[in-house]
Amino acid sequence: PSARDNLLSLASQLRIFSYYPIFSFQAKKFLANPATVSAVRIPYRQSESMYMFTNKKGDYYVVVSLVVPTKNDQLFVKNFLQSFVDIKRLDKSVASAPGFYFANGKAPVDVPANLVAETETDATFWCCFQLSKLQCEKDAKVKETAKQLVNFRNNLMFHIQACRSNMHALMRQRVESSIKIIERAKTSTTGKAKVQLR
Repeated sequence: PSARDNLLSLASQLRIFSYYPIFSFQAKKFLANPATVSAVRIPYRQSESMYMFTNKKGDYYVVVSLVVPTKNDQLFVKNFLQSFVDIKRLDKSVASAPGFYFANGKAPVDVPANLVAETETDATFWCCFQLSKLQCEKDAKVKETAKQLVNFRNNLMFHIQACRSNMHALMRQRVESSIKIIERAKTSTTGKAKVQLR
């Protein structure tokens, strides 16, 4: 890769590096004593936040809030998030990955109520990742976990956009196929289709 590509790659990682210290600090506290983990809110986008906390059982969570304004995109988000839940349950190869569940609208009960900043409407999704000691024990694991969680929203929206583009392409193919069928159905005398779409 060129020097320009290297610089662009480093620039894209700056945001992730800026989150690493808080991830590392919280991971060390969780390993030492889950009860000492401070509940924090990081406003990482306008109207969206990342929450870090432990619940009463000592489980360590990172919760990413997403605000999705349009109804169509909300349906896409629900389907993709449910896929994450299902794959974790059905595929043994990802058994060691963080636990995951999501909520739509009201914040999950585990999220400290005094920290919640988002409007709890149908447009708000709460993506809850339960981290284990496996994700917190080694520095490299903490960095990888921070990278995946910070990039989670962008990755999700990328796949939703790809899915939407693919769906539109399939719809165009169906329309073009229907037009060809109508063209073939034209009579030789009138030049008009036997069947016309209205």
